[in-house]
This record gives sequence, structure tokens and C-alpha cells, in this order.
Amino acid sequence: MKVAFFVNPTAGAGLLYNLKDSAGVKVSRSEIPYSVKRAENFLRSLKTRNFAMLVPAGIMGEDVASGKGFNQKKIFTPKEITDSLDTRTFLEAAMKESPDLVVFCGGDGTAADTAAVIDMKVPVIGIPAGMKMYSSVFALDERHAAFLLEAFLRGDGYRIVNGEVADLDRKYFETGIYQINSYGEMRVVIDSMSSTQSKSEYPEDDVEGAVDYIVNSMDRDKFYFVGPGSTCKKVTERLGFHTERLGFDIMRDGRIVVSDAPEAELYEYSSPETTLILSPVGGLGFLLGRGNRQISARVLNRIGFDNILVIAGEGKLNSLKRLALDIDPEMQIPGFIRVLFGYGYFRLVPLVRFEE
Repeated sequence: MKVAFFVNPTAGAGLLYNLKDSAGVKVSRSEIPYSVKRAENFLRSLKTRNFAMLVPAGIMGEDVASGKGFNQKKIFTPKEITDSLDTRTFLEAAMKESPDLVVFCGGDGTAADTAAVIDMKVPVIGIPAGMKMYSSVFALDERHAAFLLEAFLRGDGYRIVNGEVADLDRKYFETGIYQINSYGEMRVVIDSMSSTQSKSEYPEDDVEGAVDYIVNSMDRDKFYFVGPGSTCKKVTERLGFHTERLGFDIMRDGRIVVSDAPEAELYEYSSPETTLILSPVGGLGFLLGRGNRQISARVLNRIGFDNILVIAGEGKLNSLKRLALDIDPEMQIPGFIRVLFGYGYFRLVPLVRFEE
């Protein structure tokens, strides 16, 4: 069986500079890119080597897979500083080799480039490594992606469905108009743990009661981290502030202390007295690890799950059976978390992450 495998080395790199997108970011040679680390974790998680791997040269694939016992065939050499053209050119070369599956590590932009070339001809497994992650073509994490590949190679324990490829309209960074564009669909390998709905927003969902409850309950002496997304930003807007929709705001006593805070400042202000306000990311129901990667393991360890305040409209909440996490597998997580969906109305929702 042939598997085309590649990594977008710039995916997720924007986090280093508190950017909301990694397009055009040049990866430093002195540091292993985030996406490469995830790809290496994926390959190390695989228990089988019984397949042929089609890879691009260098950091896009060959370097990552070398020395791990895989039967590699190099079919394309990218530029030293890679871009979307390298992704598309590799995939065009790979399709001539008639692969049974495409596995890629990247984000929404990588997914869009992949869909543009392979269309619906070959199923895919996406290893999540991007900044925003609106597409529904990704595994829960790299270990889940390895589990899915092994199921595909065995021929059981999986199914193939159509998954949406979506990304934030790049004009957002010029105009501030938030719009998610669809870039078609791909055939995606999934199992019972996979999230397959579209990451659509729920703009008509009523969260006013929940927002009122948060604002009226705020302790003026405590710090609040207000997360990204239209739902969370209703809290800052209620207090008279219009801030970066994709960023975190640090608030205290009804004022913005830091707007669009990077991970380092979130860590500086975090403590067991901090409240972290989050909303599930669209239809896929991710609470942490998609679209809010500024909350690192060290920030989360300081705050703790007991101090996470999840807010969601009742419509969105009714559509979610659980909230997914893409975080450090060593971190202990509770079985449930409370979600605020009205003025003082909470519902317990299961928390899940991939575990074999």
C-alpha cells in the first residue's frame, strides 16, 4: 500500500510571533518547527512500517521520516523556504504514483492546497498543526492520526466520509470582517472518536443571558482571560471594548490590561485565581488546542480546569455530545466540565481526548 506523506513546516509557526496565520512566516533553522514536531510524534506513534511512503525531500518529509524504518521514496525536492506551491507540486507528483492515502501535517491552508490537487480521488488523514483550524478533515491529534492510519492499513475500524475544507477569509486581516470560506471537501478517514461536523459559527445563537451572568459575577480583584471567537468577545463588547477577534484579552476590574495577549503574557498573569473564559470552536466542539493555542500547557497548569468558564449558546450546546481537547497527553483532565448557556444555567459536558 502506498501512502503519500508530507509536512508543511510553516504551519503553526505564527504562534511564535503572536500572529493569527502562518502564511509567509519564515521558519528559523535554529528551532524545530511545531508542525515537524507533531509529524515526528505521529511517525513515532505508528506501530507498523508495512507500507510504502511517498515523501518530498528535506524538512517536508524525508528528514522527518529518516531513521525510523520506513520504506521511503523521494519524489519531489522543494525550495529551501517552502510555500504552498511546493505542497501542490509534491501532491501532483504523488498522484502520478497512484497512492492509496494522503497524510499531511498542517493547517487549513495546507488542507485547501491538498484539496485543490487531489480533489476527491484519494482519502486523507490530516495531522492538526495550524493556527485557526476550521476544517473538519483533521484527526484529534497526531496519536489519533497514527491510530487512523493503522486502521486504514488493516482494513477495519474506520470509515470514510466527506469532510469540509474551510479557512478564514484572508481579507479579515485587512478589513476585520470575519468570514469562513469553504474550499470544497475531501474524503476523510475517521473512526468513532473523530469530529466530522463543519466548524461553522452559530451567529444567531442567543448568549446574552450567559454574557450578563459573567459580567455581573466578575470579581474586580481577579484577572480574566477572555478567549477568541464571537461568543467570548460579547463579554468584552458588553464592557465597551472591541478587540481582536482571534486573540486573548486579559481583563481586571472591568478594564483591558492586555489586548491580544501572547502566550508569554498569559503565563505571566496566570494563577489559580485567574478565570479563563472559552467557547467551543464551532461545530467541531474543540475546547482547547484549536484556535486558542496561546493557552499552552504551562498556562493551563497554572490556571487549572476548575477555573475554566465555558460559554456557549444553547443551540450550539445541544449539537455537541462532548468537548474535545488537543493538549499535552500527560496532562490530567476531568471527565466533565460545566458549560454556561444562560443566566446562571449550566450543563455538564464530557471532556475527551484521544486515548487508545
